[in-house]
Formats: sequence, structure tokens, C-alpha cells
Amino acid sequence: MAWTKILMTGDAATELTGTAYRMLLVDSAGDVIELVHGTANKVLTSGGASADPTWETPAGGAHALDAGQTDVVITTPADNEVLAYDGIGDWINQTPAEAGLLADAANVIDSDHIVDGSIDNEHYADGSVDTAELAADCIDATRIADDAVDTEHLAADAVDAAAIDAAATDITFAQVILTPAAAGTGTTEGTLFYDSDDDHLYVYVSA
Repeated sequence: MAWTKILMTGDAATELTGTAYRMLLVDSAGDVIELVHGTANKVLTSGGASADPTWETPAGGAHALDAGQTDVVITTPADNEVLAYDGIGDWINQTPAEAGLLADAANVIDSDHIVDGSIDNEHYADGSVDTAELAADCIDATRIADDAVDTEHLAADAVDAAAIDAAATDITFAQVILTPAAAGTGTTEGTLFYDSDDDHLYVYVSA
């Protein structure tokens, strides 16, 4: 047995003793009781003016802007908008297009978005661009610089008869260089051959 101090009027509240880490609560009967803590990450939630509070899991939701934030203006927010700086002092909600971002749509990247020389073979994995990635006639003379295509850019046998339009008869060359050989090996009519023995040009014709 031990003497227990009786709390008198005027005594400091620190004279009270109880279980560590608990709060005091006046319940519906008017009695002062200890409020047992809830499990970790619970919040004390009011049950209304005439009900004891309880420990509940906090509901998710958007965080309100701090009252001191005066440079953020959100007006009628919509799905997929972003918060972007308007350049004059405010952060405002905008669509990606309004914010100057590229939208996920066809033809949004063109020559206006690519610096000359910024895309070369260092930026492409082997085989990453093939005929499946290119629309018909998307590459023509207006998109190829003079001398851009030479033997360094063409694999051996990359251009053959199957790759040349049969109707493309109007082909102009400044010069055609034939490698001299001791004998012709072609059997297709029209094949040219430069004989290294007699320094003459031959064409293969049907007998």
C-alpha cells in the first residue's frame, strides 16, 4: 500500500499520473478516461459533437495548397493537365499543348523540332528503322542532301534490279565508271562490260 496524492483545486495538471503515451478524454458519462492509442498511422477522428473520437485510417485525397501560396492558380482542372509556369509569375493548370509540350499524336515532330545534324547513326540501333517504319514515298530528293548517299551508306548488293523501278528510264549520270575485267560474266541482255584486254566496251545481246 502507498499514499496517493489527492488532486486539489489549483494543483497543476502534471500532478496526474496514468499510462504513458495516452491522452485523457471526458467520455459520454462525464468521466475522465485514458484514450488508448490506435495502431501506427491512424488518425484521431471526430465522431460528432456527442460521440467519442476514434482512431481511423486517413482517407486519401488531394492536398490543399498552402494558404501562403500566391503564385499558383488552378482554374477548373481537367484530366491530363499539367502545372506549368506562365512566364509572368504564376503556375497555372494547362493542357500539354498550351504548356508547349509535344502531344502524343501523329505529325507532332517535324523538321522544326530537329536541329540540323542532331540525328545520325549514333542515335539509331542497327535495324531500328526499316521499311515498316517508313511511309511510302516519305523519303525523296527533297529530303536527301547532295552526296548524302554514297558507297559508305549502302551495303554490298543493297541496290539491285529489284530495287529500281523498271519505268525509271530517265536516269542521268555525269559519268559511269566500269571496272575493267578480263571477261564478262553477265547473261542479262543489256549488261555492259569493259574488256581490260582490248580496252573496248561490250553490251550483252540476244543471239
